[in-house]
Amino acid sequence: MTVQDFIVNYSATFEYLHRRFGKEAVVEFWKYLGSLNTELYDLVGEKGLVGYLEYFYGANGTCSRESVVGDARIDLRTGEYVERIDRCPSVGELRERGKRPYRYYCEHCYWLYNRSLEDHGFHYDVEFALQPEGGYSDHCVCRAHKREDAK
Repeated sequence: MTVQDFIVNYSATFEYLHRRFGKEAVVEFWKYLGSLNTELYDLVGEKGLVGYLEYFYGANGTCSRESVVGDARIDLRTGEYVERIDRCPSVGELRERGKRPYRYYCEHCYWLYNRSLEDHGFHYDVEFALQPEGGYSDHCVCRAHKREDAK
């Protein structure tokens, strides 16, 4: 299966779970998938936000491989990770194929990755632009920073 076909099936799976069991089931599915990502979890545990950045934007990073249009950086002054996605390739692929993304499709990024950050003392937040009819737009902003209560 190509990655493009995977994206279509991934979105359809979310839609099916939502229709059959509700959005809560979709979120639980995302959390489960996120718990399987030990590579990201370990990188954040070892290197903090630098490991997070490396996982997505390093030489073999997920966003590098998927040709995400946007950028990510760690603000050295504040220690905050900021990522701006200007064109999500998954949402773009669905639209190019005439498919409407699952209405809450973009939330999967938050639920897949937040545990790796939250468990290691970081706060993670994602700003999505929810459209009235077709789900999310293809851009978002992700932020992470060390929690005040973290050691």
